[in-house]
Amino acid sequence: MKFPLFRSTAIFLLPLTALAALPPQYRMQEDLSTLVKYVSNHENVAATLKSIDMTTFTIHYGKDCWVKFGRKDVFRPPGWVGPAPDLEVKASKCLD
Repeated sequence: MKFPLFRSTAIFLLPLTALAALPPQYRMQEDLSTLVKYVSNHENVAATLKSIDMTTFTIHYGKDCWVKFGRKDVFRPPGWVGPAPDLEVKASKCLD
């Protein structure tokens, strides 16, 4: 009778492994929150904001100014599956 017990245990544990990674829509919400937090923490950016590009994770503001975000560099072992790292400022340019 060990087989039915094993099968029922496996059925209950299977959904837990499928929910381990963060779904894309929640990752996008966290990324947007990071960009909006940056805007609200920088008065000049907030006052002259033009756009937030979620495709390239770039904030455009002022006259030809931008701040580009990217993912943190994190070592992952081969075959590792998990959430994407948080965004961080990678480059900026302002031609005031």
